[in-house]
Order: sequence, then C-alpha cells, then structure tokens
Amino acid sequence: VKTIRMIRQRLERELLSRGYTAGVPDAWQFVAVDVPNVEDTRGPLATVKGVRYVGLTDQNSSYKGDNGADARLANSALMNGYFSQWRPDPENVHTNIVVGAGQQRAVGRVVASVFHAKLKAVIAQVASACANGGGLVECASAMGIALKPGARRPQPLVVLVSSLGGGAGSGIFLDVADMLRMSAQGNNTWLQSNLCSLLYDPSVFDKDGTTLETGVAPNSLAAIAELVAGQWEPWPRPIVLSDFQGNLGNYSGVEYPFLVGSSNGVLSYSEPEQVYSATAEAISSWVLDPDVSAQIESFTFGNWGQKSVTSTLPLHGGAGTRMPLSAIGFSRVGLGRRRFALYAEERMARLAVERMLTLHHTAAVREGRQKEMDAAIERVQRHFVQRVREH
Repeated sequence: VKTIRMIRQRLERELLSRGYTAGVPDAWQFVAVDVPNVEDTRGPLATVKGVRYVGLTDQNSSYKGDNGADARLANSALMNGYFSQWRPDPENVHTNIVVGAGQQRAVGRVVASVFHAKLKAVIAQVASACANGGGLVECASAMGIALKPGARRPQPLVVLVSSLGGGAGSGIFLDVADMLRMSAQGNNTWLQSNLCSLLYDPSVFDKDGTTLETGVAPNSLAAIAELVAGQWEPWPRPIVLSDFQGNLGNYSGVEYPFLVGSSNGVLSYSEPEQVYSATAEAISSWVLDPDVSAQIESFTFGNWGQKSVTSTLPLHGGAGTRMPLSAIGFSRVGLGRRRFALYAEERMARLAVERMLTLHHTAAVREGRQKEMDAAIERVQRHFVQRVREH
C-alpha cells in the first residue's frame, strides 16, 4: 500500500516539475488491496490522493465462528478438495483479520477466497478507465512527447506490487493476479497478456542482516514455489474465486514477475521504506520516460519467452522451460536538483509555519508583560490583515 501511494506521489510531483498542471491522467489507475478493513498507512503518505483502497474484510469480520471466514470457506462441499491442502487449522489462528493476516499467508488467502467479490466491480472500473486512455494525449503533448498522427494507443499494463514475506500480500497476490486474468473479457482482453509484478524478497525486511521476522522466510519460500508452479504448469481456474468466470489464459498468476531486494551488492538499504521509495522512483521513470518504457516492454517482455532454464525437478521431467523469475533495479545520476527542490519546498513550508506560530514571541511575551504582549499581538494582526488585503 505504501509503495502504491509513493508511486502516485512521485508521478504527480514529476508532472508538476515538467509544467503539467492538469493532474495525473485518469488512464493511470492506483488500487491498493489488503486484508484490513481500514487502511493502516499513517503520516504524510496517508494524505496522497488518487489511490483507491480496498479492504477485503468488513468491520465485523472474524476468522472463527459460525459466520467466520474459515466456516464460510469450509461449508462449501464443492470447494473442500480444493483448499484441503492449504487451509490452516482454525484452532491455530489467533489473529483478528479486521486488522491483518498476522504473518500467515494461508490466512490471507482464506480472506481473499471468501471476500473476493469486493474486487470484481473495482477491477472492471479501473480496467475500463485504463483502456479509455483519459488524459494521456494531453499529458504526452504537454511533456513534449511526439505522437504520430493516427498511431494506435498502446495497450495498458498492470504492475502488481507485493511483498513475498508478509501474510496478506504474500497470500493474496496470486489470487489477485488470477482475478485480473479472469476479468479479461470484452475490451479488457489485455489483462491476460500485460500483467507483471514487482515482489519484495525477504532481504527487504532483514533490518540487521542476520535475522528475519517470524514467518518472512517460509512465506517467501511458499510464495515463490507457487509463483513458479503457475509459470510452468498453469492450474485450473480457482473455484474459490467463484465471482470470476473468465479463463486464466496461458499462465496462472503473474506473467512477468520481478524480484526486488534491498541490495545490489554495492549499495544496501537498511529500511523497507527506502526500498519502497526506490521502487516508486523506478516505476515513475518507467511511466514517464519513453526510452525506459520501450526498453522494458520491447526487450525485457518481448524476449522473456525466448529465455529458458532447465528444470531438474523430477516432476518436471528435466525439460527446458520458460524463465520463471527475473529481477529489476533502478539508479539515477543527476545534479541533485530534484532533491534540492523537494528540500526547499519542505523547508519553506516549515519556515512559514514557524513564523506564524512564533512571530509574536517577543521579549515582552516571554517575560509575561501583558500590555506589551497585547500590543505585539495587535501589531502582528494588523500587518497580517494588511498583507491579505494587498494580495
């Protein structure tokens, strides 16, 4: 969720810096999906507009009980054989799903299975907005990007961002990808062929270089195993996602998965937020720079199927197969003007607030001399009113 908000924030700032003031084009849609009923993002990021949050649970949802998520899944005889291998024992689940999946990816998947209907209308709406391309021509023109007359608009691209080590994201990202695939109907057939993901590996959450939070390592291993399985041997349409009736296409889950870590061997980030920020910068460059996007889409995606690896797994027969995973990184060389502009913006805002709060703090105020204090306040007030009238 934080990464999605950072991407939206970076794009808006970059467009403004290039002189485009009409806002982020409607063709660029931002949806954050998580288990908690209410988004838990705090601080300045929570004020970023233009991100639709979908909390899968309801205010009164529970995991256990007659009406709990587990019972709603287990009571369907049709699905019993489908979830019997991965459904967690409810006696061992003690998390409140209204606030999260408790680092248990199987719990996250149960929640996605039971509450997936919430996403059907959202996917349809955002896919339609992306396909309509609202604001793209005006944005490209204002940024000096040449458009050939009569050129066909490129198909939209879905970028799914998730952690591999958590409970919610790790447990639901493959099902969300399948929901997108099964929504590929009518004018939205591009959803099956233009689906990539950026997945945070365990190193992102390894703060001291030696230990990981409980659950991160096994969650990541299981998520990668399922991801690779969907690449090599597509699974049948998930019957637990009963509100989605379309086909999965040639693959299950994500077609172009990229791993994102905390280090490139030279530079290492110590906090997850630093990795989120770098990822947001990478995607904003991908979106706004025609050369970068052409490089990724033509060479990376275009050649993906040409690269193969040899599987030594007995169940896979040792055959050559499609490369299941790749990695992505980002770097930028500059003079620091963007960072200085951001610093200046925040510095000026801070000075303005401090001036408003402390301008009347004269010696009289500090010493408590009431008459002089009243006079100072009145003087500042008259000056402020005069300046407002002048402007």
